[in-house]
Amino acid sequence: MNKRFLFLMGFLVVFFLMTGSASAVTYGFENITANNPIDAVIGESQLFLNVEAFGDSDQVLFKFSNSGPEDASITDIYFDDDVPMLSFADFIYSTSGVDYTEGASPGNLPGGNSFNFSSNYSYDSDSPTQPSGVNPGEALGILFNLNNDATGSAYEFADIIQALDNGPMMVGIHVQGFAGEGSESFIATPTTVPEPATLFMVGSGLLLLVAFSRRKLKKS
Repeated sequence: MNKRFLFLMGFLVVFFLMTGSASAVTYGFENITANNPIDAVIGESQLFLNVEAFGDSDQVLFKFSNSGPEDASITDIYFDDDVPMLSFADFIYSTSGVDYTEGASPGNLPGGNSFNFSSNYSYDSDSPTQPSGVNPGEALGILFNLNNDATGSAYEFADIIQALDNGPMMVGIHVQGFAGEGSESFIATPTTVPEPATLFMVGSGLLLLVAFSRRKLKKS
């Protein structure tokens, strides 16, 4: 492999990683309360947030999922969106038994004050709290409309991702139902996970480059 080939291969990987996640980005969660180290690890390893462009690009879907297998239930969801860039549209229940209502109690993310987290809107699982939350193998989607900015133009999906990655938007969750009966709070982290479509395109690009290089070697 010559230097030109390596450069092209690296460029293609970066290009597809940037473009492949244009309409869906997956975030993990970082523990902020540290009440129990084991519970903190459980939350960080099995709770995820998928943010997707929705409809005619005038809406955004926030999908909260719990991959399990350990006991844990997302019971409260908080958004710090001072601008605001979003307006609540509807709940989209991906799993039967997950039931939520607008307005969480407490009104702000527990432990969030230390991270300058100030909730502008929040959502609470209905009674019974833990069974109605997002438990292992379950998911909840919250659909938002995109607001207009100061110029009157609608925010775009890319604006939401930039706000989540760099501020001013933050998403937090309060989790209960751990085996030890404790609770923890988490904030969505800006570290993104490539979507399957992104990985497919990267793999396809690499295969094309390998095929191209072999063809050149045969000709020479």
